[in-house]
Amino acid sequence: MPRPREVIERAERVLEGGVTERSAIEQIAMQYAEVTGEIRARLGQATECARRGLRMEIRSITDARPPLIETAALFATSAAGKWRDFCKSNRLVVPPRISEETITEVQESLNALLTDRFEELHAIFRQQNLALAPCYQRLRTLRLIAKRDPSNPMWAEDVDRFEVDSIRELRAEFAAAIKHGRLEEAQEIVDTFRNEDWVRRDAEQAASRCERDLFVALAAQAVERAEALSQEMFANYMAESFSGVRTNMEEWDALGATITRGGLTPPVGPTSVVAPILDWIVAREAEMQIAHETRSRLDGLERVAVDGSSTADDIQARLVDAERMPGGVPDDLRELAQRRVDEHSARVRVRRVSRFVVMGGVAAAVLVSAIWFTMHTVRRIEQAKFAEAFAAAVDRRDDAECARLLEQSRVAADGFDQDQRVLDAQSRLAEAQQKDVDQDARFESAFAKAGDPSVVDGQSDVIESAAQLARTESQRDRVHAWRQARSAADIRAQQTRDAVFLAQVTSLAAQIDALSALSPQSKESIAQLERIEILAANIGSSTAIGKEARAAFDAQRERIGGSRELAALEAQRSFKEAQASAALATLVASSGDPDRLEQLLREFADAHPDSPFAVDFREAASQAGSWKPVLAWVAKAPTLTRVPFPALAQDRDTIRKAIESFRAKYPASPLDSSLRAYLDLLADSQGWTDWLGNILRTWTPMDLKMIELDTGERYYCFASDRPTASSTTGVDVYTVITSWKDEKKGPVRIERKRIKSEGDSPQAKLRARLLPMIRGVNAATSADGALEVIRAIRDDSAVDPVARAYLINGLLAEMRASLPQHAAEVDRAIGFLGEEELESIDWLAPGNPTKRADYSRIQQLLVNALPLVEWRKAHDAQAASISKWLASRVRAVGILDRTSGDPAVRFASSADEKSSDTLYAVAPSSSAQARIVEVASAGSDRSLRFNPIARTLPSGTVLFAGSWNQGPVSPPADTK
Repeated sequence: MPRPREVIERAERVLEGGVTERSAIEQIAMQYAEVTGEIRARLGQATECARRGLRMEIRSITDARPPLIETAALFATSAAGKWRDFCKSNRLVVPPRISEETITEVQESLNALLTDRFEELHAIFRQQNLALAPCYQRLRTLRLIAKRDPSNPMWAEDVDRFEVDSIRELRAEFAAAIKHGRLEEAQEIVDTFRNEDWVRRDAEQAASRCERDLFVALAAQAVERAEALSQEMFANYMAESFSGVRTNMEEWDALGATITRGGLTPPVGPTSVVAPILDWIVAREAEMQIAHETRSRLDGLERVAVDGSSTADDIQARLVDAERMPGGVPDDLRELAQRRVDEHSARVRVRRVSRFVVMGGVAAAVLVSAIWFTMHTVRRIEQAKFAEAFAAAVDRRDDAECARLLEQSRVAADGFDQDQRVLDAQSRLAEAQQKDVDQDARFESAFAKAGDPSVVDGQSDVIESAAQLARTESQRDRVHAWRQARSAADIRAQQTRDAVFLAQVTSLAAQIDALSALSPQSKESIAQLERIEILAANIGSSTAIGKEARAAFDAQRERIGGSRELAALEAQRSFKEAQASAALATLVASSGDPDRLEQLLREFADAHPDSPFAVDFREAASQAGSWKPVLAWVAKAPTLTRVPFPALAQDRDTIRKAIESFRAKYPASPLDSSLRAYLDLLADSQGWTDWLGNILRTWTPMDLKMIELDTGERYYCFASDRPTASSTTGVDVYTVITSWKDEKKGPVRIERKRIKSEGDSPQAKLRARLLPMIRGVNAATSADGALEVIRAIRDDSAVDPVARAYLINGLLAEMRASLPQHAAEVDRAIGFLGEEELESIDWLAPGNPTKRADYSRIQQLLVNALPLVEWRKAHDAQAASISKWLASRVRAVGILDRTSGDPAVRFASSADEKSSDTLYAVAPSSSAQARIVEVASAGSDRSLRFNPIARTLPSGTVLFAGSWNQGPVSPPADTK
């Protein structure tokens, strides 16, 4: 469908008078009606969806290109009414009317949807950010948000920032795609650059650079394809397959355009092979065109020759036209045409004689019956006869008879030559004579242009036009003599061409004789045979030759038959070796891409079953489940393993999900046990935070007030029990807890001057400190957070040790899931605290808590049973060990090669060949999980020394360079 705005502009030019051609106006009217009908149909769909409450469908219809509301408004203006009136008055296609009420109804439904859509886009944007979606995907959502909230300048700033990140991200993805040969993916990235509505100008520059690099990569790919295509085209050429060569030539032209666009030079070798083939196909097309035109002209001649309604002039014109072709006209067809022309001429003469006989009889009858008429009447009759005789002579183009009649009239002085009919006939005669003069002049001009028939410059097509203009026998004789001279010149030229051609054939025969002395399987023989084939192709298609010369050439070409087959087999073998070498180079270069490497290993084994690598590559590909996880993990490790661990639960959850997804995708990974241990370190448990929060909220001692005297005595009371002033000055009466175990309360008189502090109890203050640690965005629910909460409770000396022990004893049981690596120590601490029967100690009774016998014992128990420093050190050591192990900085450097017997390395780049790192590989294990082994180490002279295990691994095994980090503890057993 044409663009709506362009259609409206064309209609406006018609109304202004800028377009006046009827056909152009009719086409514009049809396009206008087509666009208007499409818009009206979309409005109808949107209206139906609005009435049914289908808001998502409305958005889909209105957001499609072109935008519905804006486009419909263009076709609902007064100018649209003028165009409708113009179409009616000029009988053109009248476009349907666009209703403004329908547009308003759809707009109102769309406005109601915008608010919901705005919130939906916000949710989508948050999900994309949490999932770390590509920047350009988040940018699209952000643009929709900015479009629906244009008054907020914040969105424009975010769009600009995201465009910068998106351009950087797309350029990085494009560079990776080009590096690994994924040109289709690179083309998609270029299309993304071109199709997005960028605000920044550097997006266009980045798109241009990427497009230029893509053209260069495509051109390099086309250069590689040109060699194979030239060989395929040459094979079709040798088989004389015109359709095959034609198809190859179309692909060759496309490759040439791609190479030129990429700024590269077409390869010389394939171009030299294709050049003579191009000449051959042009000659074949010319021959086919001449044969088609000859057949067409002969069919036309035969058709008019057998048609009874054809005139002699039509048959004569067709005959002359057919005789121009190189093959001429068959004798039987020429005789049929000539016979039809003669029959037509005879019928014309019979009709003329009959007319004269009838006219003579009428004249005699008139003469007999006019005896009584006056002499004046007799003269009129004679004058009429003279006029008719003269007109007949003019019609016959009998110039001698016309001159005789005129002379006779003048001698007799009868004045017949002044009759109007005679005068008219004289005018026709003069016109005919002038036409003859003009035709003779054109004949002479065409005959002169034909040139000398004895030289190459003689133009046969021009002499044929002169032959059509030939009017007299002398002119036709001159044309016939020119044709005979030209035929003799052509025979001489043909003889010269045959002599030159036979000399080339003699040279070809000499080279074939020399070829027979060489070994048919040697490279020299194959190269010489290729040169002879090219020479033979050039000779065979260089010029038109006679039958004898062609027979001599075919005899020499047949001598190449046996050698050609051997050369073709050798060329095929060399081509397969080159393909295998190129595929192996691509495979080695892709050793760092797990998915692509497995595919290339299988493709190589299938495409080159005779290669010494085939069996090992197939085995290495079958073991992809062992080595692919390591390649994949090398790219992910720096972002997923960190020391210290992330403090926020949200960050830990993100890392945990990524690792769990990795384990699900690669269940046989040699890193799996380490990943399980790492997940244990990341484990979060909401159980202990829920338990602690519930205790802090519901345990009654947390809400008590405390009065501490200068002697160290403590009294606990409820906040609702207000002290009452006694009659004695300076003395207050408090209702305090006298026995927490028996839930007893009693009054106590306390002098205000003895009160050291009064207010919230220490445990209430501890609650205020603990709640932010287990609630809110920054809550610590991991092992680190659990240790930090235990330390805060244990070290708060203001709280009675019994209360602290009670909290820690219940908390440890709930924290056990968050401290799997310290399960034994946690169980031991729970046992120690459980032996004290903490619930039986009445630590809230009035008195000095330090005087109790259990105070120091419980205080010391908290220190001995909870060695948090050792727990922290062990936790950090294990975390550091596993993190360093999983974040080992290694890289894939190439593959193992055992085809020569001794193990060797095919490095992916020259930089890796100079590396002095230790080389590792993933070896399959009898268990379900593979293991990482050391394959080779670099000596002081940088030479590689292979371990015995290298002889057990198949060729194609991925090798990693670098060193596996060793933390404070050894890595998991199954990764050694």
